[in-house]
Parts: sequence; structure tokens; C-alpha cells
Amino acid sequence: MSDRDIANQSGSRKFCFGIVVIILIVGYPLYFLARSGIRSYRLSSDGRITKAVVIDEKNFTGHSPVKQQFYYSYEFFVDGEAYRGNTNSQRFNVGDSVEIRYSISNPSYNEIADKSSD
Repeated sequence: MSDRDIANQSGSRKFCFGIVVIILIVGYPLYFLARSGIRSYRLSSDGRITKAVVIDEKNFTGHSPVKQQFYYSYEFFVDGEAYRGNTNSQRFNVGDSVEIRYSISNPSYNEIADKSSD
């Protein structure tokens, strides 16, 4: 193998690596945008309101070692199966009953129904 062939292989590998990096940089955010859009669509098109109970499962925000802010999770049941979501609010306490909206086709898509008083 000549020096020229080795240089061409090296350049080809760098090019392929560059393409993979570009796909990841562009594809990763696009995936989350699409996922968020699908979730919003499902909640608005086939969403159902039900009651959930706030449980003692903490979802920590940020990375501060000094002030550890968290939100509690809630739990609800659909056809005997438990699903959980994040309240995303400090106004809820363990044991509170909350109204949530979930997607009939995919109950793992869920949210607090009334977010107006956050």
C-alpha cells in the first residue's frame, strides 16, 4: 500500500467521522422536537382527564449542592397499570389529589391538567 492510499483512507475515515458527528448534532435536537410534538399532539387529540395522587418521589432540578430544589411525582392508574409523571411545581405535597391529562393511546404521555396557577 502506498503513502497515497494510506492518506486517502485516512481522509475518508475523517470525512465519515465528520458526517456522523454532524448527523448527531442535528439529529439529536430534531428527535426531541419531534418527540415533544408527538406528545403534545397526543395529549390534545386523545387526552383524558383523571385524578392522580402526589407521591413521595422527588425529581431534583439543577445541580446545586447548596440548594436542592425538587418537584414531587404523581401516580395514576389506567386499566390496572400504574403510570407516573412530574408535577413540575412546588405547590404540591405528598398525598395531594391532582387532575392530570393523559393520552389514551399512550398513558406515559401525561401532564398536570391545570397549569395556570404555577
